Amino acid sequence: MFTYFLRCGAGRLRSLSYGQRNAAKVAPVPTGTAVAIPTKEDFRARIHTVVKTFTPGTPVSSLAELVGREASLRELLNIVASPGEHAFIASARGTGKTSLVSCFLDCASGAAPQITCVRTNCENSSFKAIWSKVLRRILARLGMASTQFDKVDISDLDVEFELVSVKTPLLIVLDDFDEILNHTELAQFATLMKVVSDNAMDISFIMVGSPGAATLFKRTYILIQRHLRIITLNRLQPVKAQEILVSRWRRCGLEIMDDAMSLAVELSCGLPYYCQVIGKYAALLALSQNRSVITVADVAGASSHMDEHILLMSAISSKTGLEQT
Repeated sequence: MFTYFLRCGAGRLRSLSYGQRNAAKVAPVPTGTAVAIPTKEDFRARIHTVVKTFTPGTPVSSLAELVGREASLRELLNIVASPGEHAFIASARGTGKTSLVSCFLDCASGAAPQITCVRTNCENSSFKAIWSKVLRRILARLGMASTQFDKVDISDLDVEFELVSVKTPLLIVLDDFDEILNHTELAQFATLMKVVSDNAMDISFIMVGSPGAATLFKRTYILIQRHLRIITLNRLQPVKAQEILVSRWRRCGLEIMDDAMSLAVELSCGLPYYCQVIGKYAALLALSQNRSVITVADVAGASSHMDEHILLMSAISSKTGLEQT
């Protein structure tokens, strides 16, 4: 069902990767003498550009902005295109799980508009509450909105019946799946996944959560082991973290000194989220002093906006090889 989607999505990825490789070759990190911002209007314009360019509070939703995740996105495309297989995207906080899913859904809606994509958050929710939301959203997308699912206890068999009745390819994303801790409810999800796969239904599940939750879910429920594939997002290589920072700073008309770049890459710990935080606040600090070149002091000052607990855990895990759960 997703063959056309896979072919189109993979083609877009190949084109994107080629363009990024060439861009990296012809665009070295600029350095040079600081240039004063000539007017107050230009100063305000650059601040506005920085705020719009660096968005740590929202996920990336464009393939062009998804740096260093081409292989993971391609793997996700392959899983969704394979009948009876489902994906669990697993990684530590700040590695870009949400951005990967957002870009994937953007790719899916463009390449295969016949697929109905639904996304919901599992935080502090039961099996019934989650599927009440999912089913209502599916029906709403198809112009058949209903509130009946708020009034009944929904079992995995009820959900199966409702999904079959939809008669359209479905792509269902379950964010924060690691927030589901009740074993009985996890077993319901496992049973539903098994039934969907065994009956070759045109439905793919994408779960998002921590590596520990993904491994435990797959190991605990043997019936889904051949249906569930785990995609682990590793930390970005330094060159990719630098690519994120340089490309965005350049859009804002800013340059960076070599030593400042080295510090920014080191502080990012290979996490796209921290690249966005450091990039944003270092740029704002430079502009606040009417400079167009980012210095070590700017990067150091930007680190104060990073979550100290997550930063500490990131430093520890990068040394020990362990990831946050």
